[in-house]
Amino acid sequence: MLNYMRRHGIRRQNLVFAMLGFGAASVIFMTAPQPGKSLAATLIGDLNGDGRVDITDLSMLLSNYGKSVSSPSPSPSPSSSPSPPPTSACPTGSRVITGGNVATEVASTPIGGTLCLNGGTYSSASAITINRAMTLQGINGAKINLASSGAVSLLNITAANVTIRGLALAGPNRLGDNNSCSSGNTGVSIAGVSGVTVTGNALTMFHCGIMGMGSRDFTVSNNTITSVHYVGIGFAPGHAGSINGNKVTSVCETCSLGANAYGIVLSGSPTVSTNVTVQSNEVRNATSWECYDTHDGQNVNFFDNLCTNPGRVGFNIAYSGISDPISRVEGNAVIDEAGGPESQWNSIVHTGDNYQGTHPVTGGGTVLNNNITGFGGCLILAGAGVSSSGNTCN
Repeated sequence: MLNYMRRHGIRRQNLVFAMLGFGAASVIFMTAPQPGKSLAATLIGDLNGDGRVDITDLSMLLSNYGKSVSSPSPSPSPSSSPSPPPTSACPTGSRVITGGNVATEVASTPIGGTLCLNGGTYSSASAITINRAMTLQGINGAKINLASSGAVSLLNITAANVTIRGLALAGPNRLGDNNSCSSGNTGVSIAGVSGVTVTGNALTMFHCGIMGMGSRDFTVSNNTITSVHYVGIGFAPGHAGSINGNKVTSVCETCSLGANAYGIVLSGSPTVSTNVTVQSNEVRNATSWECYDTHDGQNVNFFDNLCTNPGRVGFNIAYSGISDPISRVEGNAVIDEAGGPESQWNSIVHTGDNYQGTHPVTGGGTVLNNNITGFGGCLILAGAGVSSSGNTCN
């Protein structure tokens, strides 16, 4: 011990003080002085915080000698928030391209695989057909242009369990008539298959944005669709699907009043759309016709959506000759920013059992707790069997 003291320059009084500290529940202990500092500066014994270890500290130590000292419970370290997965990286195991022919690369992607477009602008003069279960994903601004003015679907999905994610899709024009998507180009077309997901994409300048024909178990979510001529998102018919969180803007906004054009529509003939939820979407400036529509739909429900500046009707749940519709229209907002009903027939139409009386026991659905602004009143048409209440109108 004395040799240790000599090597480190520790005086006897320091050693005694350190040993007393050791006996007092390890409040004080001895350490070797750091270079350039005195022992007092390196002993953890400065109980009164004056920068010295002296008789005052010893007095404080002795007054507490023999008393139990409880160690404070350690504070839990703050939990770190999980980092979101990087959006600039392709999924592990995916095939990655930065250029080339997308259709060729799709054909080379194995079933269940992912083709990831890591940036770049791609062009296709014909349909890119996806005929296998796979994911087509874009990151870092990957964009595909349709280089054809004809009636072409840029992405043509003909297989089940396909996912389209994170792509920018652009058409050359939005020419076509106001009766069918087949008369012009389409951004994403979905055949009568199941399990298709289209999410997080941006589409612009198409006759129709996303269109399904007989699809089921589909999800269309969080897409942005601008400048379409006929349909933003549509299924004819669609079954057991979800359309949520999408933004559709400028739907035939330069067309004359009365031209058929839909932000989001679910129809079908002779088979009608069934069991689809349309929730938390925005349709803005469908100024020639309607924001939301279902022709004869059964359990096609509209919750918490926004419609601004419809040409004729904000929400049209209507009989068109096949069956009385059953729909819930609840918690939506319909806003005419022009401030008057010059062109609108109604804010919300729900024909219910007015025509066939096909479900007089269960009723045709609901029109509840919707907010109507700028129409000079409610302008809600609720047919037989439809429960309508709680709507605010100004």
